[in-house]
Amino acid sequence: MEYATTGRERAVENAAKREVANGMKQFRAFLDKLMQTGGNGVLGSVSSFASTTWTMATPPGAALVYVGQTIQVYDSTLTTNRGTANVVAADPISATQTITVDVNPAGLTNGDVIVHDGLSGAQPVSLFGIKYHQNNATTGTWLNLNRATYPVQLATPRVNAGNAALTPPTFAWPLTKCAKLSGSTT
Repeated sequence: MEYATTGRERAVENAAKREVANGMKQFRAFLDKLMQTGGNGVLGSVSSFASTTWTMATPPGAALVYVGQTIQVYDSTLTTNRGTANVVAADPISATQTITVDVNPAGLTNGDVIVHDGLSGAQPVSLFGIKYHQNNATTGTWLNLNRATYPVQLATPRVNAGNAALTPPTFAWPLTKCAKLSGSTT
């Protein structure tokens, strides 16, 4: 499909190419949002709702949804799929952290979670995001490796500053521990 315009110059724009380019931008933005999840597709949780305006719990608030997105609502245990809704407005910047949807799924309650469209069944699985990989748990599995078998190697290094300011000495012990694990002498 092409549109032609007249003027001093004759221009022809390929609308199909433009739509594919715009679609790829949206796809990349969605993947960036999905990479902020823990591998289950949870984009946020509903802390309260009034009619079709939902206040999202922070973090992440309303930051991981976009206008026009189809979302699914699950109960807080990710076992019951309550249905779908389309996001018609989102306010991820202000303190309100609200989204407005076209319709509330049946049985919506405070604490329900929203996931991206296309997931099914209890305990849905999505792309493994940062929250999946950055984890210092010592039980469970990571990419089918048992954390109990490799507790040091699979735990993400963390620094607990005890609500104090972060200073260079705060990081000395974790860096030394990481160097020993990797075999580095620096």
